[in-house]
Amino acid sequence: MKFTTITSSLLAFCTLGNAAINLSYAPETDRSNQIALGENVRIAWESDKTYDLHLEMVTKKDDKKHWPSGWRPIETMFMNLRLNAGKGEYLYNIPVGTGQRTSVAIKDGDLCSFVITGTEIDDSGLRYVNHTAWFPVVKHEISPKDGFKQQKFSG
Repeated sequence: MKFTTITSSLLAFCTLGNAAINLSYAPETDRSNQIALGENVRIAWESDKTYDLHLEMVTKKDDKKHWPSGWRPIETMFMNLRLNAGKGEYLYNIPVGTGQRTSVAIKDGDLCSFVITGTEIDDSGLRYVNHTAWFPVVKHEISPKDGFKQQKFSG
């Protein structure tokens, strides 16, 4: 009995180690890992098998009592989207303030990340989570003539 338990645990651990959903992003402009409010960002992923995917933007939270994962969801791009193994991408516009898309306002300097969760389509219910590096969101835009310039926001 013990041998079977140990063997099945090792097999599950090896399977977990082999599962992969790689996630990356590329903003419209390259300015030392900052993304501006209202900017378009291309989010790309690559998976090793068919998953039901859930993609969202989150903001970093230090309050582990209310946010045990260390982040708070800002906006869900899609959920339960079944995609075969391979590559995919999504063009996302960073929300400015609150509105129809999000009830959480992003403030200048907030640390944000993109998180992708993949749930295996069999009945195992195994989930794999990956997120990008944290990046600051700023209220600046790039102007070809002026470089950075301050945007004017209402509210």
